[in-house]
Amino acid sequence: MGLEKWISDDIDWDYDFEKESSIGMNPKCIPRKVELLKKCEASIGTHDATTDGGVPRCGWRKIKKVGMMSAWPHHYSRPGVLVEKKLHFETTDIWIDWSMLSDIRETRID
Repeated sequence: MGLEKWISDDIDWDYDFEKESSIGMNPKCIPRKVELLKKCEASIGTHDATTDGGVPRCGWRKIKKVGMMSAWPHHYSRPGVLVEKKLHFETTDIWIDWSMLSDIRETRID
């Protein structure tokens, strides 16, 4: 991981998701993103998540955990998803901010 810092392994469901509209997120997108985050929380280890918005989707990464994190550019506690990223023969963990989630699916063995 890079500049991000995990605060908690649990999502703070009292987090003010609606405040994202004040920093540029379309308010109509917020309920869907929160629903995706809930699905991620229920699907740790069995599903993949992506931030890709295209069709077909790409960049699927296994969900390892969800929780509260602090990271640039926000630097305050906010929900995130830790995923496994494979690059050639190496595996590393990266975070996905809740607001960047675009879809989840059951993990496939390719």
